[in-house]
Amino acid sequence: MPGRFYRRLRRGILLPISITILLANVGFGAAWPYFPIVMRILGGGFLAVALIMASFNAVMSAVQYPFGLLSDWMGSRRRFAILGQIGTSAMMASMFLAGSVPAFLAARAAMGFFQGISTPSINALIAAGSRGWTGRGFGTVNFFGNLGFFLGNLLGSRASSLDPRMPLLLGSLFLLLSALPILWVREEGGETAVTPFRGEKPMRILASRPALRPGLWPSLVASTLIFTSSGMVYAFLSLYFEELFGMEHVGLIFSSGAAATIVSVYAFGRLQDIHGKEPYLILGALLYVIVFLLYGRVADLKLMLLVEALSGTKYAIVWNGFQSLAADLSPRGGEASTLGLISATASLGWTLGPFAGAAILAHRGFHTLFLAAAALAAASLIPLAQTVKLKGRVSY
Repeated sequence: MPGRFYRRLRRGILLPISITILLANVGFGAAWPYFPIVMRILGGGFLAVALIMASFNAVMSAVQYPFGLLSDWMGSRRRFAILGQIGTSAMMASMFLAGSVPAFLAARAAMGFFQGISTPSINALIAAGSRGWTGRGFGTVNFFGNLGFFLGNLLGSRASSLDPRMPLLLGSLFLLLSALPILWVREEGGETAVTPFRGEKPMRILASRPALRPGLWPSLVASTLIFTSSGMVYAFLSLYFEELFGMEHVGLIFSSGAAATIVSVYAFGRLQDIHGKEPYLILGALLYVIVFLLYGRVADLKLMLLVEALSGTKYAIVWNGFQSLAADLSPRGGEASTLGLISATASLGWTLGPFAGAAILAHRGFHTLFLAAAALAAASLIPLAQTVKLKGRVSY
């Protein structure tokens, strides 16, 4: 079985998508840690920083499922993926050029629209190219993605020494390059063909979605809770690291988390294929709780690098688990809409979380923020326990 999986990788299904995600995440890894810092330079406060993440994720959450449904209906993934990556690059460039808080936020929201176009189709290509081994399939692509994020963190750290805006320009360039490998994807008539839903009426496709059946609902709730807690913390964490260790160490700390994700994502994807996704999602949620509590207690740079490495590991477990579980529950040809929905719950969490985080920071401070986020992540264990109970009972 592993031999068949690696043949799929070499034969042009997962490999070009892996390169796309690698290049895109170099761009995001370079730019993302500096969004709050640039916003502060433009004169924005905690609410404006929250809107950087919330505006992007609110728009992305709203458009992912409809565009996933449209992708299933039209039977084409590449055109949506390419359009989304090019548009995202253009919006990153607009953020680099923005001279005011409203212009910066408008470009960020538009970036969410284009990412909402491409993400469901890219995830559907991954799912269709690794059916039967979705843990390893998503683990492979996420390995390349986190390698890109690691390299982007390092490049962004160097670029920021010239100007805090320079990582955004660098990010735009890599996002534009990320559209090119998608042209190599064999879609029509190959293993990624999506004929079962092509030409069907959209409402008939909608009615057939496994996401509307009981088996996936606990995962959708858990995803929303975990990524709301994540949005509460990570929308502001670069400001916390800058305050604690200085701006020159922000990219270095985030690169520690990305490096840990690189090491762990494929290994945990393989384990999820063997033992099931549900137990590892519970482990990942527990690690979210532990990491958030440690953020508030660690003040030494070397120890914080270790904490961030643990953070990268928990992200690898949770996001790979949610993606591959949703892919397992998708009908052939219906991957884009189902994966779009699980991604939308993450985006919804990242829309709600920054506002909650801004409210806490305005009145309490970072330590209270970390405690509140840990409590919310702990609450996700309730629906995740339900996924274990439902395992094997729900037929798809």
